[in-house]
Amino acid sequence: MTISKLRIIYIVILIAIIAIMIVTIFRDPSDRKLLAKCASLIIVYIVAIVKLESWRYSFAGRNYELKYQDLIGDAFTNNKSARKQLIKGIILYNDGKYDAAVSKFDNLRKDCIRPADYSAILTFRALCFSERHGYDEAIATYKELLNHAPDNSRAWSNMGMSYAKSGRTDLAADAYRNAIRANDKNAYAHTNLASLLLDTDETKENLEEALKHAKTALQINATLQPALSMACQASARLGDDKGAQEYLHRFARAGGDWKALEEILDLEKKLNLEDDL
Repeated sequence: MTISKLRIIYIVILIAIIAIMIVTIFRDPSDRKLLAKCASLIIVYIVAIVKLESWRYSFAGRNYELKYQDLIGDAFTNNKSARKQLIKGIILYNDGKYDAAVSKFDNLRKDCIRPADYSAILTFRALCFSERHGYDEAIATYKELLNHAPDNSRAWSNMGMSYAKSGRTDLAADAYRNAIRANDKNAYAHTNLASLLLDTDETKENLEEALKHAKTALQINATLQPALSMACQASARLGDDKGAQEYLHRFARAGGDWKALEEILDLEKKLNLEDDL
């Protein structure tokens, strides 16, 4: 249950308490002790809710800090107040309040000192735009991030995804390759590049390069489902049915929707047959 939904529940309960108190007071409006008790009860309820909300934010903050540790890293470790604001921005991002989150991250720019500080706020700022398909804003944010941390492989890869989703495949390919140059162990960058190559011109050269990057990703993470899917499709298009079946089985063992992938392979084979006729 989101915090906003809980606040609605708090308000409904408060209104119910006040309504009951009004009815009770109307029955005996001269009873000052009753009035005092009613006022005290409302105050106690509000204080309790404020403390509960504070505890919830603190608990949620710790959870998000652990969940996004690889993105947050050492950001604002020398500034507890700024790190707390960063976590609040992340909570807003997770609640889908992207405008409020972007505003929070923008306000933190003045507190940024190290590349880690910029990387954290700008990564989440870009993610806010990506979630609502604002790919130009996301790309601009990643470019700003890369000015502070040019070897941030994740930023290059994410920027590549924004380019790809906005139809700029050449720029997407360049960004993915920059991500791999920055960190050749970035399995997602290899997988993203493989996917892009499969979606562009279906030349043998492209298919072979796609398969190469999918295999590299699987050397890093043997159960990465998107990489297994890309390797399977690339093998099938290259006419390696045995290899495609092997990757299909690995994809299934990794928990992937193998039936859906099998349907893709069957459809592609059917389309290829129709092209030959």
